[in-house]
Amino acid sequence: MPQPLDPARLLLPGVKQIVPRKNQNWRSLLRDETQNGHEIHSILLSIARGHARTVTLLDGKQAVIVPTPEVQVRAAIHLDEMLHGKAVTQTEQMKAEREAGQLAAVQALDDETLARRAAEALARRSGKPIEDAQLVSQTIQVEAWNVRNAVESNE
Repeated sequence: MPQPLDPARLLLPGVKQIVPRKNQNWRSLLRDETQNGHEIHSILLSIARGHARTVTLLDGKQAVIVPTPEVQVRAAIHLDEMLHGKAVTQTEQMKAEREAGQLAAVQALDDETLARRAAEALARRSGKPIEDAQLVSQTIQVEAWNVRNAVESNE
């Protein structure tokens, strides 16, 4: 049986212990600890600019950290996404354009053509051939009319 964690063993020497208030989520805790996020932004900005940082290690020694060009670029990308929002990938944009084109094509159909295509699609799914495209059942025509009205109401 696993032993329960002892909170006293989790404390590290020289590290400020963060004690959350009652009903405090991690976002509000982070805001409190980073001056409402300003500290995070200033660190990202200094990394993106390539500034060296001096940090104190747990044993008390000082170490200088210089960000590599790859780290600088990633920090700059994070800052850009914070400022302008995340870029939409080309595949997502192409998918949205394709769906908009399909929606426009369906909206341009007249009721008879829409009913015929719905009957053809149902026939393909059921595996039963259609005798005559003109002999579409009344149910399929009503469903096609409902689909068209649903598409128009979503605009």
